[in-house]
Amino acid sequence: MLNLYDMLRPGVSVADILGDLTAADLRTLNGCWEFWARPGQTWQPGPEFITDYEAGRGWGKDHAASENMCDAAEHPEDWGGQAVVVGPDPTQVKRDCLVGPSGIFAAARRRADAGTGLGIRSHNWNDRVLHFENPRGGGNGLTVHWAASSDPKSVHGLNVGLAWLDEFGLW
Repeated sequence: MLNLYDMLRPGVSVADILGDLTAADLRTLNGCWEFWARPGQTWQPGPEFITDYEAGRGWGKDHAASENMCDAAEHPEDWGGQAVVVGPDPTQVKRDCLVGPSGIFAAARRRADAGTGLGIRSHNWNDRVLHFENPRGGGNGLTVHWAASSDPKSVHGLNVGLAWLDEFGLW
């Protein structure tokens, strides 16, 4: 798929990339991460299943990680149905990784509104858990827990197949 940055290539016009899009096509494009992502932000898991984003302020690490968590929700069975987001403290995780403009809730809402991905079915702030819609209908899809390195017991007992470790250098 072509993306926004393909328009920067010499000799390529906006019309070459966008063509004659309808209003519905534009709504879909608005929620399409593959179109908006900067080079290197889309998830390319290797055979080792480790992806590391190390970049400066403003590169979009949290946005990319949120979008990648939404990608993972499309195939919850690949991750045993469980994922975790861990940051330095619960306030930071909630602010930056979950509810902020670059968080999982915003990414899931954009995708659900555009029809390009799953929404969040439910969440529980006290239990620090959210559930994506199931891509095949029925019960829960990917379950995402959140924890903090400032509260080491918050990660005890979790058996997850996918982890987002935010602000790893602060641990």
